[in-house]
Amino acid sequence: MNERLLTLTIGLFLLSACQAMTGISHRYPESWPELIRTASSQCTDISGTYVEKGVCNYPLHCNSLSLFNRLASTEAQPIDQSTVTVKQLSPDQIEVSLSNKDGMATKQLSSKSEDFVCEDGAVWIKQGEDFHAEGVGVASRKYIMGFKKASDGSLIGQHRNTGWGLVMWVVPIGGTQILWYKWSTSN
Repeated sequence: MNERLLTLTIGLFLLSACQAMTGISHRYPESWPELIRTASSQCTDISGTYVEKGVCNYPLHCNSLSLFNRLASTEAQPIDQSTVTVKQLSPDQIEVSLSNKDGMATKQLSSKSEDFVCEDGAVWIKQGEDFHAEGVGVASRKYIMGFKKASDGSLIGQHRNTGWGLVMWVVPIGGTQILWYKWSTSN
């Protein structure tokens, strides 16, 4: 019994040490505009026209700054000078349009089709999920992105990457990483 407790204690210590050493804070960046508060049971209206390429609070850890790819869950290759227009057609329907000199691409999102959900006063879009099992262990990862508006009209994205695993099929590990994105309004 004491060996199990010791093993669990060591595992939790190592996990907390790994979490602390990443240097990534999950807090909303202080220098960014204040988030507009919405009742947690409501879906915030994220309508607006935004620059396509955003910024991230930890650029080395952010893989795509494309707003259209984040909202429409695509791998389109937007070009510079693109804009993204978001229209809240109804509480359960959002239209996302990418515009640039080459034309326009549009995607409809529906909460009825589970393209997005409204929780915590944000529009949450599932970005992906994967599961791996190999000879050295097992791991699962889920990543989602929540969108809210800021006081200056910017669109703010909160990317949550949550995962768990078993190293050597025995030692549990897990954690959540949060990255923040910002897309300014288009002039």
